Amino acid sequence: MATTPDVLLNRVRSLMVAAPFSYVEAVSSEDFIFQGSGSSDARFRVKMSGGTSLGGFAYSEDRTDVLEFELSRHIAADYVATHKTLVRDCNSVTAAIVRDGHQTSGLYAVPDNGRTWDVVAPAGASYLTLRLTVPLNYETQV
Repeated sequence: MATTPDVLLNRVRSLMVAAPFSYVEAVSSEDFIFQGSGSSDARFRVKMSGGTSLGGFAYSEDRTDVLEFELSRHIAADYVATHKTLVRDCNSVTAAIVRDGHQTSGLYAVPDNGRTWDVVAPAGASYLTLRLTVPLNYETQV
């Protein structure tokens, strides 16, 4: 099976819906506005955007694309606790992605440079959102 962005997205999705995370994927991969106020906590969305590529022999290339992961959690009257939970989630999700690429699947690597994260409060929303970007380096066929 060729490694493609879809294969990597599905790997990350499978990590997020399984234990210990058991997150629920959002209705839309663009944002959380279609979820409704009664939706369960810990909704995630994930997508990939193209990055750099380095051509190789026999129509192969070394690609580094960017995984964009977001996780929303209801504030539930305790902003500080929700923020702390999302920071812990950030560390756990990052570790799971790195380990999956290196130990479990072997399909990709996470370079040392390029990871970013932030916890934001969308205007008027009753939830906080963790925004995490992780570069994924992998070999593929053109």
